[in-house]
Amino acid sequence: MKQKIQKIKKRAEKEIGGLKDVSQVQDLRVKYLGKKSEFNQILKGLKDLSVVDKKIIGPLANQTKNEIKELLDNKEEELENQIDAEKEWIDVTAPGGKVKVGHLHPLTLVQNQIEDIFTTMGFEIADGPDVDTEFYNFDAINMPDDHPGRDMQDTFWISQEEGREKGTGTVLRTQTSGVQVRYMKKHKPPLRIIVPGRVFRNEATDASHEHTFHQFEALVAGPDISVANFLYIAETFFSQFFGEKMKVRLRPSYFPFVEPGFEFDISCTNCGGEGCSTCSRTGWIEVGGAGMVHQNVFEAAGYERNKYQGFAWGFGLERLAMMKYKINDIRLFHSGDLRFVEQF
Repeated sequence: MKQKIQKIKKRAEKEIGGLKDVSQVQDLRVKYLGKKSEFNQILKGLKDLSVVDKKIIGPLANQTKNEIKELLDNKEEELENQIDAEKEWIDVTAPGGKVKVGHLHPLTLVQNQIEDIFTTMGFEIADGPDVDTEFYNFDAINMPDDHPGRDMQDTFWISQEEGREKGTGTVLRTQTSGVQVRYMKKHKPPLRIIVPGRVFRNEATDASHEHTFHQFEALVAGPDISVANFLYIAETFFSQFFGEKMKVRLRPSYFPFVEPGFEFDISCTNCGGEGCSTCSRTGWIEVGGAGMVHQNVFEAAGYERNKYQGFAWGFGLERLAMMKYKINDIRLFHSGDLRFVEQF
């Protein structure tokens, strides 16, 4: 029986040493240590042995059983560590996977540049809600009740109940001008702010029109602000933005929230004012509108009439981006086409 135990041990050592898969360990554990294993049969047969033989065979069988158990445990741990090492193994000679790097949208690039230029000139950046009240979108900026901009054909109305209290309707804002009034209600002149943001117009889209686009506005107010201040700031901004000396030209125009009002042009970025097909041989490109803030707007913000004066001006970010990057279709900005975005 002593020789039998030794043979079982040798056979177990050989089989355990040859294991390659951790799943095989359990099979050998059952084979050598299970209820039906040879060791259990030997231990069950101890009752038939003499007292002297029991003292020899019993301890030997138990010791051998524990040694086989220890061999199985060590082999199992070894194989599990081997699996973990294989999972963590990295081939340092293999070429690395290409990591895709995102691209800022051209509108974001333009807005960031505008904000950087104006903040260096002492301007604050103001913001307001995309969904605004009728009061801030129309009434507060001196837009009369019969203005066509209030029509369903031009504006996305959220609520427009018949018989409502004046100014309580809700719209997707059609311009960022309402933010000027919101800001002035909480601040007193002198003030200098810029208002970049998304606006919405209920109109058909084509290469130069979109229902959703971005505007930029600037407001400067104080006791003695004049058109001369506007011209200086505008020329400084456009010269820095386009990286070359730019001229600004004013033409009389009408906007309900300013008096007097102007259309402002800049010297053509393509020909430098010499005249080309881009500027229709005039040397000028129309950019946006401007003017001295109407006193009704100051009153809507809670200011005393004629106590302050200032100018406001604005333009579309898409238009500026199209000029800067030579983009010929405004619909590309919101197309979601990565081929377009990745150029910038």
